[in-house]
Amino acid sequence: MARKRRGRGEGLIRERPDGAWEGRVSLGFDGDGKRVTRSVYGKTKGEVQEKLRKLQNDAAGGQLADPTTLTVGQYLDGWLKDTAKPKCSPTTFARYDSLVHVHIKPHIGGVKLAKLQPVQINHLMGEIARDVENRNNGRSPAWSQKLSLVLLSNALRHAVRLRLIPFNPAADIPKAKPAEKEIEFLTAEQGRRFLEAAKKRRLYALFAVALGTGMRQGEILALRWDAIDFERQQLTVRHSLADVKSKFILKEPKSKRSRRTIKLPAFVLEALAAHRKAMAKESHRSPFCFVTKTGNHINKSNLTRQVLRPILKVAKLARVKFHALRHSHASALLQDGASIKAVSQRLGHSTVELTLRVYFHLLPDADDSLAGMTDKLFS
Repeated sequence: MARKRRGRGEGLIRERPDGAWEGRVSLGFDGDGKRVTRSVYGKTKGEVQEKLRKLQNDAAGGQLADPTTLTVGQYLDGWLKDTAKPKCSPTTFARYDSLVHVHIKPHIGGVKLAKLQPVQINHLMGEIARDVENRNNGRSPAWSQKLSLVLLSNALRHAVRLRLIPFNPAADIPKAKPAEKEIEFLTAEQGRRFLEAAKKRRLYALFAVALGTGMRQGEILALRWDAIDFERQQLTVRHSLADVKSKFILKEPKSKRSRRTIKLPAFVLEALAAHRKAMAKESHRSPFCFVTKTGNHINKSNLTRQVLRPILKVAKLARVKFHALRHSHASALLQDGASIKAVSQRLGHSTVELTLRVYFHLLPDADDSLAGMTDKLFS
């Protein structure tokens, strides 16, 4: 491959064998007289040129930290802002930000990035477990350990790409293995009791949609009237509602397969039709199906505390989370003989493997029938 020429002052830019572009630029010398170089990567030459210009401008303005004095905390702050935030959904970024500031920076934030060693990260995992246990908020220490380690390893792998450190000190730290949680769900009979108890509620249709479609809570709260086709008896999932630091954000569905069209059962259509008439009598004229009486988006915590739990109490059912309604829909279909592929598509899972992993233990045991089929075929 012919060497890619570079323009004046733009640093070394080349196209790698894998098709990505790499740029490298000298930013002067450190306190020991060693040349400081930084590398950036991108899908196009123009993207790399822009990143190199930003590096040079930051260095000229004194905003670029010296790699020899850069702390883990400083690096993670920059990684969150420049690398993670542009690629993440608002909810994912909020989780990353919390992991960094609650679990990682308090313990190793002051360590020099270039001096960070695996033993310090291994010790960090123990500190995270103790922090979670001391807070006694019901959260799993193992989940906090695992999520923190995955985030830190990803961030440090990026630091290796930038030539800030020679290797990723988190790469070989064993991940915690959280205990598998049993999924919460209502049986078909319990689901009918739940809906009967919800019928006199203003938001009855919301719960009918949840049990009748298996949609995620955020997808239901983002549902607009123009996404429902009453003639074709279907709706299209186009958005999801996220609540990030008390700010509502409409975002794209979780994956490509999450953007889907769902056929509606008759009881859901009837509930939605009645709900539309009721909403037309309210003054807010919101384009969204499910809103507060003033036309604002519904807070998920308020929905659970003020509506879901009272309905469960009236129906004399155990307290479950809203997500249990999605599990109830899937488990009922699977136990009634629906194919795992069809259920996966209806739920909007990214892969059928994900559906199998979540609901495998609920699939009916077909081994007896398989033995009979084999006997018929070969005997």
